[in-house]
Amino acid sequence: MQRLDTVADGNCLYVALAFSCGLPIQHEHLRREICQYILHMKDFICHGWTPKDLEAYVSHMETEGAYGDELSLQSAAHLLVREIRVIGEDPEKDRVFQPPESISAECWGAPVFLSYAAFNHFEATEPLSVKEELPA
Repeated sequence: MQRLDTVADGNCLYVALAFSCGLPIQHEHLRREICQYILHMKDFICHGWTPKDLEAYVSHMETEGAYGDELSLQSAAHLLVREIRVIGEDPEKDRVFQPPESISAECWGAPVFLSYAAFNHFEATEPLSVKEELPA
């Protein structure tokens, strides 16, 4: 895999995820879908959150430019039914987010790889043989 530069504007997780998954949608739409998943599946993925805290979190995450986080990544893995592997410069800090255990791994889509640059910045990846420009 090779890393692709992704603008560090707070939307990088969603831009990188949409591109790396090959999804034909804008990052804004993916962000909304992930936020809606969090709200609808709160009892399944948001243990210990108060309704007020969860509402505030989702309201913030729905905002253009709000940096995505681990809950966003876990929710994306569930929603997309794909394993998401976040690779950084320190292999000990690499993270893997998986679809729910209730869905057989045989049903999962191909794994998605994202690069974690630092300071909440994610970059898209693609196979070494392909080189495309990311949408702004």
